[in-house]
Amino acid sequence: MACRDCEYFDENSKEPFFGVKGYCSYYGKYYDPGDNSYCRNFRPNNYGGTGCYITTMVHDILGMDDKSDIMETLRNFRTNVLNRNEKYKPILIDYDIIGKKIAKELRKDNDKDLCKSVYDKKLLKISKEVKKKDYLKAITDYEQMTMGLAVYYNVPLSVNIDEEKYDYTRGGHGKVYTK
Repeated sequence: MACRDCEYFDENSKEPFFGVKGYCSYYGKYYDPGDNSYCRNFRPNNYGGTGCYITTMVHDILGMDDKSDIMETLRNFRTNVLNRNEKYKPILIDYDIIGKKIAKELRKDNDKDLCKSVYDKKLLKISKEVKKKDYLKAITDYEQMTMGLAVYYNVPLSVNIDEEKYDYTRGGHGKVYTK
């Protein structure tokens, strides 16, 4: 993988004097297109967790196992409950659009204390609620967590999407799938 695949790298904004390097908006410097060794936050655009703010918090910032029991519980809940019922479409849309913006802000901010607090106070609780099959409570707590982070990072809460074309059966991954 090369920096040219990273969401922060602008290959079209060449270094003014030599024209070989592209501009990294994350670090505010010019780098060679293939040099991602400097970047501990490097994630290419096609990386699965790019828009997933929960993965960004837990794995990328806190350094916890992406395959932990909590993460797998939340993924199973998404796949086996939320993706199987159209009534959950708004929650999935929010995660795919608002969540992607939250993930970007989390990566920029890299606030471990905030992420640890959200993990301890919200994600652990939501995971327990899912295991007890108290889905309504889990959804309510999840929505509060998402909206709280959106407000904290000043992420617009309005979502513009053609819901008829949105594929909710594949939603909740931090990227929008259409039918």
